[in-house]
Amino acid sequence: MELWIGIMMSGAAAALLLGIWAVSRKSRNSGNVTRLKDFKKKKRNGQPCSFCRKKSEDLAFYADENGQIVGVCKSCRPMAERRELGRL
Repeated sequence: MELWIGIMMSGAAAALLLGIWAVSRKSRNSGNVTRLKDFKKKKRNGQPCSFCRKKSEDLAFYADENGQIVGVCKSCRPMAERRELGRL
């Protein structure tokens, strides 16, 4: 009889530990981590150029004199290079 109670107690303890492990594992995955299979590629609309404000798909990014990030389109790149902005 005592052996039977011991087996039941160890089984209950194992079930409890398994339940705690499953709950903690589930909460770990529900943070701000995005699964790659759930990620859909967003349609790119383009960002505005910091100088001319035209939307462009490919901007070159520079740091201006104040340390601010500036996105520059192809037509405005010579202006950024003339101002000797640091390319990022």
